[in-house]
Parts: sequence; C-alpha cells; structure tokens
Amino acid sequence: DISYTEHFQKIKTIYENQLTAPFYCDNKRLKIAVSNLINNAIKHHDPDANPNAFVKTVIKTSGNQIKITIEDNGPGIEEVHQPEIFKMFYRATVRTEGSGLGLYIVHEIIERLKGQIHMISHVNVGTKFEITLPNQSAPEKNK
Repeated sequence: DISYTEHFQKIKTIYENQLTAPFYCDNKRLKIAVSNLINNAIKHHDPDANPNAFVKTVIKTSGNQIKITIEDNGPGIEEVHQPEIFKMFYRATVRTEGSGLGLYIVHEIIERLKGQIHMISHVNVGTKFEITLPNQSAPEKNK
C-alpha cells in the first residue's frame, strides 16, 4: 500500500518478523495503525538530504503479547511537540501536508486493541514507535 508514496523508492525499508508463536487480533485495525506509522516515517523523510534513509519495522513475540517497533532516521519530532502528537488535529510540522488525524487514529486503534504505544524521538536523529499488543487468544492467567 505504501510503495506509491513519494519517497518510497529512495528509502530503505527493513522488515523483520521475529514472531515465535501465533498471534491473534483485529488485523484490519492493526494494518491501519502500522500503515499510518510507516507512511508518516516515509512522508517526513528527506532522502535527498539523507542518502542512508531507512524505515525499519520489527515484530516479535514477548510472552503472550507482541511488540511492533517502527523506527526511522528521519528529522525527528521536536521535544515541545511530543506530548501532543496523539491529539486530534495536532500537527508537529508544516513541512508536509496532513490533517493531524493519523497519529490520533493510530493511538485510538491501539487502545481499542487493548495495547500501548510509546514514542521516542530526537531531532535530526529519528523516531521510534513501540506498540505492545496482547494476544487476543492467549489464555488468561489465574482463571
């Protein structure tokens, strides 16, 4: 879905599937959330300024949950904007177009899936989003 994004051909995309067990959740919602994060990473990159531009996605099992990490070496998000990025209509930059709904939607989806999302970002270094989701079919403890 993202191969038609403007800078896609100039940015190295890395995907690592380290799942060691079956994982179950609402795959349509999860796809929307992950696609939004990857699209943002590509959209905000300037591959002409950074010939080593990359977006890396890693999915791995962690107990009876999974952890999805989406990391890039793009421009990063200024610290002053970081507490606001998951709010509806909030835009941390005017360099690119957008409605300010993408990260809000991601956050809402992850909450509906009973997961958590965290972001680490440094200007001129890059951004990393970490999503943790419970396995919907995993047995409940203490039952």
